[in-house]
Amino acid sequence: MAGMNAMPSCCRLLVLGLLVAPAAAAAAAACKLVKIGEVEVAMRGVPVAPVSINGHSARLIIDTGGAGSLLWRSAIAPLELRRLGKTGESIKGVGGQDVTDIVHVRDFGFAGGMAHDIDFQAAGPNNETLEAGPDAVVGILGEDFLSKMDVEFDLKAGRIRLFRPEGCQGDQVAYWAQAYFMVPLTGAPPGTHWLQAHVSLNGHDVVALIDSGAAASAVAAQVAQRSGMAPQTDPEGSQKFHGVGPREVATSVARFATLTIGQETIQNPKLHIADLFANQREVRLGSYIKRNDYTEPDLLIGADFLRAHRVYISRSQGKVYFTYEGGPIFEPTAPARPPEPASATTGH
Repeated sequence: MAGMNAMPSCCRLLVLGLLVAPAAAAAAAACKLVKIGEVEVAMRGVPVAPVSINGHSARLIIDTGGAGSLLWRSAIAPLELRRLGKTGESIKGVGGQDVTDIVHVRDFGFAGGMAHDIDFQAAGPNNETLEAGPDAVVGILGEDFLSKMDVEFDLKAGRIRLFRPEGCQGDQVAYWAQAYFMVPLTGAPPGTHWLQAHVSLNGHDVVALIDSGAAASAVAAQVAQRSGMAPQTDPEGSQKFHGVGPREVATSVARFATLTIGQETIQNPKLHIADLFANQREVRLGSYIKRNDYTEPDLLIGADFLRAHRVYISRSQGKVYFTYEGGPIFEPTAPARPPEPASATTGH
């Protein structure tokens, strides 16, 4: 949910800190996976991981749909962050947009690495109540950090692992299984590092964004209205959700015929339907039509998919390897959290 700006200093320093951490080798032969970090995660609709900020224990959402890392404004006082002023950039998300602050962190620890004197962007309403204690979720760790290495989501085991592959050209990275599914990644909008892939919905090709920061997988409302793409059942339920900004987005739920990701086909998936990027569009000069600066994905593949699979995101190969680990995939268990599309940051 953070932006399309250059990689913040927080993540450059943290990557360096992880790379000098003790490394363990996995896999065999010419391929070596150097593990540069492993964290225990909890599922709160989305995966959250422990961090240390200025000596305070807290948690960040691991968000492959967020272009940049971000802290909530409500965390500034509890975490003793020093506010440096406005960035002049606006963050766009499911709730609209908000001009970000820049805050200074003395000490930041994650996955065995420690960085010092770094800056984060901060957003969100000032009057937001922050959960107290070491389990408080205080922001997101986004693609500015995650895209610098290979990432394994093993959510059944409550683990996320970070790797630097050496000499790995193929499926050796799916080291836990002999059989697997694989989907190649496609080009993402400039500056986003988004994980986009072509998948098939009701037998039609669509572009999906793999977004661990979205609790529920969702189809864009415009896509569900295309010929042959309509759901099998009438959309039911009506909920409205907030994001970083002040506006709401409405969602409903319906069953589709099939969703195929790589070689895996899910029959009758129950997916959310929403105008995912409505609050991110702007009217351009000389036009009455709202548009985004990038091509919007047709579908979000959220944490509900990741929870039922073991997933290795190979940045070095431009591929995602995954195996089904059991349990429901797209069956909503609770309306706890909406699908949250990734966002773009633009200069103000």
